[in-house]
Amino acid sequence: MKVKVSDNVSSEKKYKMKGTKVGVAILTSLGLIAGIGNMKTINTNDSEELSLMIADIPVNTTSISKNMIDDLNVIINDCDCSDSLFDDVCDKLREDNIIFKQSRNNSDINYDGSVVITLDQQYVSGADTFIFAPYDNARIGDSDSLALSMQTALKQNGFLSDDILCGVIGYRENENGVITGVIPTKTEEAIDSSKDTSFVTISFGTDNVNAEWVAKSIENGLARFVDYRNNYDSQQDLIYRADVGQSAEDVANYFGTSTADLCSFNKLESTQLNAQTIINPVAGNTEPFNKVTIYNVGDIKTRAY
Repeated sequence: MKVKVSDNVSSEKKYKMKGTKVGVAILTSLGLIAGIGNMKTINTNDSEELSLMIADIPVNTTSISKNMIDDLNVIINDCDCSDSLFDDVCDKLREDNIIFKQSRNNSDINYDGSVVITLDQQYVSGADTFIFAPYDNARIGDSDSLALSMQTALKQNGFLSDDILCGVIGYRENENGVITGVIPTKTEEAIDSSKDTSFVTISFGTDNVNAEWVAKSIENGLARFVDYRNNYDSQQDLIYRADVGQSAEDVANYFGTSTADLCSFNKLESTQLNAQTIINPVAGNTEPFNKVTIYNVGDIKTRAY
């Protein structure tokens, strides 16, 4: 499900649904958010009923110091995003006093100790939203937890993050001389692998996207990211890009988990993997990745609905 809202935020907001399971732009994502079994369904596009329904979903409230967000050295980067959406999102972030640098086309983002959030509208169309995590499994930085944090925040605020992908469609010979159909995003290629930079690309479809909801999702995702690093980070890898021919057992050993748990959590139909993204099952029990939470960042509430 993706909730699509016009930029004219009025009583005539229109909500476009994929299917009829409405409660859970807030509840589903690779099984990361609790409450899936009690999903409620309705057959309506009425915005008032949807708003009331979402408002009734119980949420947690957690406060994060705004200084902790500011200390992330955030860079909001435009890479093939519409100028109007990018500019509006940045304006909304400034209205909430979020401190960040602004970049376009991946310029001036190659810094240690920074968090780069790239907005894109190239890789998907329509109403979908995708999160792109690192292609390179050996990269340093906290990009895995940033990707999971942003995915949960987007879902909570009404966007369908269909999946987390590691890299984008493209053709290149890998180190083994094999032609692969997946390559790094432009943002990843612009950041040296030796840099301690956390980065994520959020790709929105070409349908109209509400900039305020995007900005609130970014704020919520940054708060989750800080929460994870402060309270839950065990230095485990959370996301792994599998290669064709790897086995689930290989990746389970890499994560330090059982093959059964890895397959169950990732809903794998086979223990022989294709080029695909595998999530560490530990993410399913990590609160910043599975709780419906309003984070208060100073006086800012990171709730869009």
